Amino acid sequence: MRNLAHPAHHPYDAVTAVEAAVCADISHRWTLSELAAIAHLSPSGLGQLFTKVHGVSPFTWITHQRVREMARLLRETRQPVRDIARAVGWTNQAHAAQQFRKLTGRSPTEYRSEVRQAAVVVCLWCGQPVEDSHSP
Repeated sequence: MRNLAHPAHHPYDAVTAVEAAVCADISHRWTLSELAAIAHLSPSGLGQLFTKVHGVSPFTWITHQRVREMARLLRETRQPVRDIARAVGWTNQAHAAQQFRKLTGRSPTEYRSEVRQAAVVVCLWCGQPVEDSHSP
């Protein structure tokens, strides 16, 4: 019989804990060992579970989060791209721009120009106009 005083944790709680840690400190240069420790899993166990939940590895997911945060900062601030790249955890601006272009189809500078020229904000992922409550 199961002990209801200590219900079993859902295995996805480990992924949620990793997501929260990464989002709380997006600029940190995370290692798989650090992420696994947060999840209380082995590195390979975390990788398998994370891929099952998100369809991508933890590091691919982190890259997506960094690009998403870059897009927000490009929209909402006038900080130079190099400073934004550092703020989201990339030490190399060229690498940051390459990852941004790979996921969005445009450079950070092009994205910022498009957003500034547009009367409405467009979704980073689908290119459709968005309301204030929607963010890429």
